[in-house]
Amino acid sequence: MTDFGTPDGSIDETLRRRFESAWGEGHPRPIEGFLPPEENENYLPTLEELVHIELEFAWKSWGDARNGDGADSLPTVIHPPLVETYIERFPQLDQAEIVLRLLQEERFARSRAGQITPIEEYRRRFPQLVATEPRFASLLKMVGPDAVEAESMDAVAENMAPREQLPREFGNYQLLEEIGRGGMGVVYRARQSNADRIVALKLIRQDLIQSLPSDSEISVLDRFRQESQAAARLDHDNIVTVYEVGKVDGEPFFSMHYVEGQSLTEILREGPIPNRRAAGYIEPVARAVEEAHSQGILHRDLKPQNILVDRKHDRPMVADFGLAKLSQSGGEELTQVGEIMGSPPYMSPEQAMDSSGVTAATDIYSLGATFYHILTGRPPFQAATGLETIRQVIDQEPVGPRRLNPSIDRDLETICLKCLQKEPLRRYSSAAELADDISRYLKGEPIKARPISSLQRAVRWCRRNRLVAALIASTSTFLVLALLASVVGYVRTSAALAEAEAGYRQARQTVDDFFTQVSEDDLLNQPGMQPLRRELLEQALEYYRRFTVQRGDDPALQDELALTHFRMGRITELIDSPDAALPSYQLALSIQRKLLKETPDDPDRLGGIGDTLNASGRIFLRRNELDRAQEAYKEAAAIRGKLLADDPGQLEFLRKLANSHMNLALVEKMAGNGELARAQFEKAQTLRRQGLERHPADPLIRRDLGMGYYNLANLEISMVGAEDSQTDRDLCRDAQENFEKSIEIFAGLLRDNPEDMANQHRLVLCCRLLADVKCELEYWSAALELYRRALKQMQSLAGSNTEVPRYRFALAEMHMNLGCLWRERGQPEKATESFSSAVAILRKLVADYPKETLYRRDLAVTLLEDGELKSDAGLHQQARKVLEEARDLLTTLIDQFPDDPHLKSQLDRAVAALKKIESQQAQP
Repeated sequence: MTDFGTPDGSIDETLRRRFESAWGEGHPRPIEGFLPPEENENYLPTLEELVHIELEFAWKSWGDARNGDGADSLPTVIHPPLVETYIERFPQLDQAEIVLRLLQEERFARSRAGQITPIEEYRRRFPQLVATEPRFASLLKMVGPDAVEAESMDAVAENMAPREQLPREFGNYQLLEEIGRGGMGVVYRARQSNADRIVALKLIRQDLIQSLPSDSEISVLDRFRQESQAAARLDHDNIVTVYEVGKVDGEPFFSMHYVEGQSLTEILREGPIPNRRAAGYIEPVARAVEEAHSQGILHRDLKPQNILVDRKHDRPMVADFGLAKLSQSGGEELTQVGEIMGSPPYMSPEQAMDSSGVTAATDIYSLGATFYHILTGRPPFQAATGLETIRQVIDQEPVGPRRLNPSIDRDLETICLKCLQKEPLRRYSSAAELADDISRYLKGEPIKARPISSLQRAVRWCRRNRLVAALIASTSTFLVLALLASVVGYVRTSAALAEAEAGYRQARQTVDDFFTQVSEDDLLNQPGMQPLRRELLEQALEYYRRFTVQRGDDPALQDELALTHFRMGRITELIDSPDAALPSYQLALSIQRKLLKETPDDPDRLGGIGDTLNASGRIFLRRNELDRAQEAYKEAAAIRGKLLADDPGQLEFLRKLANSHMNLALVEKMAGNGELARAQFEKAQTLRRQGLERHPADPLIRRDLGMGYYNLANLEISMVGAEDSQTDRDLCRDAQENFEKSIEIFAGLLRDNPEDMANQHRLVLCCRLLADVKCELEYWSAALELYRRALKQMQSLAGSNTEVPRYRFALAEMHMNLGCLWRERGQPEKATESFSSAVAILRKLVADYPKETLYRRDLAVTLLEDGELKSDAGLHQQARKVLEEARDLLTTLIDQFPDDPHLKSQLDRAVAALKKIESQQAQP
């Protein structure tokens, strides 16, 4: 399909895949259910793409039903809708270039379904478009029974130019008729006089040469020379033979064997090619490509149009080496770095990104894409525009051929998909290897390629870290469950048992990788993604639960059983609650303690029990069970200390030991033991600095060090309030220094990775708290500058992540603190403005999360501050309204937390402020 412009935005790939899958599975649903919001910039590109998909599937179903060979997987369509129907349903499509693309798709789909539609029909249906769009007819001729190929819109326009008068003499040749025209050359059927034979003679298009600047003209001539040079070096029964290369009056040409027959593109107009016939075409073509590779020649543009089939012998022949690369020529490379050469639906991912460095693996991919096309009737990727097709080639997996044509043999589907692997090393290692596997199929022998399992797809998702692939992996997890159930439930023989065990191991590793990626992936933990993350984690949890039932009694799998319970606890903690997770951690710990008795020095078992103790301590700390938390953290620290002592160079052991000391510090802080907490924090920081000396670029140890300085600073703030004012100032100065160190670290991490939202939040939080400290030290100007900096950053973070409540809450806190600063500086108007901003944010948070006590409490405090300011300004009516709301909120909170002294003191303030207003209003 030709690319002549596309609307702004990009296709919503998740919705596209769901829509295509619904059609592929035989359960199509209306387009309206698969569209993003209309105001979304992805709306129009997604809509257009879905219409293309529906046209393709609907006409295929109609054609199959009419011919009596409809597949069960496709619904029967009475008569597919025409483009006008879609324009009526979706007026946004009524743009000339979109309509032209849709008409191309309709005409192409109808021709494949056996309904030949002349251009005149489209002229009658769209007279206004014909009047305003000079390319109308030429674009529609690019598809359908009278299709012509062109590499660009300019080429289409040029193809409309009047043809020269034939026959005519050209040196030793008589040009009889034009039989083909592409972006660079024109091919004639000609008679070679001195040999008295019919040949195909290729010339450079003179109209193209005349329109090019001199440097481009040289490039075109060089490419033509390279094609003739490449083709002339090859001698194979399935490669079109070159007879003569030369020039006539300075005009270069080469003559070739004239193939009396059709290209695969022309044959495909009758529909997909049956299995054995398709394999019979591709097997010799692959051997011909192997011959080219052995001569150091890469084709780089293999596609159905460039494979000609001799009518007499039904022999496929590779033609058109116009993009061939002479990998052993030693000459100047014609394709520059970053240049894309080839046909988008058939080019490999690496070729789509940069054609200059491709290898033989690219031709193998293109052979697979061609094989896919002739088996299914469509290329593996074909979007509304060339650019979108390239994006799909790079990012997406092809639909399984059998979903498009259930009559395809599974072995041929496996061969196709092996060729279409994104990673070149996963394809066939050579074209000969591909040919050998097809030969095995034709002989009825087992092929060597293996299907891409759902397990491998899940692993691929983990590695590629793409959202759409995450959705694929969610489906793959269910397949893993089914595989595991069948393996465990039905295996009987020892040979089958060994094979099943290998399958189980693969399944287990896949789900473990899947869980790790989902739980740690920052992308999935971002706004709007949490529901998907929860769903994926629930699927992993279901797998682990089944494992405990089906394999939990196997004595050889007790380490895995302990790890399973630990991961079940981790998932439960993430998607449910810490309390619900504790039983899983305790089960894991019980198994791990028994196993550790067998091998007390096993580092894997020591590491596992250390992680479980740490997780258990975290839950005890949240439940305010400080003694139990301290006990768990101390044991974890002892284990991790032993691991580090046994292997001092292991950075992960050092990180985890430092974290254990940090956790012990948090316990001491909550217990009110400030100095003991400081000692533990310092131990953690000492370890982290040691790790950073050895691994200065490691982002995790840098992050941990920054968090350590942040925690130390918070500890010092919490210790402020002693009777000795000098001690308080010293604590504030220490906190200031630690916050500044933390800010420096997080700023550095963000320079390396500006998109890391967690570090953005940490940096903003440090700036805000440092501003609080500077207020305590009465560095007003510095505090104000920090508040403004933090406020600006937090507004950006919260504004782009509106579904993350902690970001909005942090923004409200900053407005509150800034209001307090303005109040202290004697600027009540600015203070009131800041408090009002905080109130607006907190009101929305309370409405969205009514059970969150912290939001209600801060709203009450901010209203109280704002009300007192309004009262002092004499705005008694406004102040009364605000203070009454604060009083009512505080009264409700005290009913919920009757022992909280801070709530009571704030309520007393609100009541006193209201009485003050009453007394002032009572005075004359």
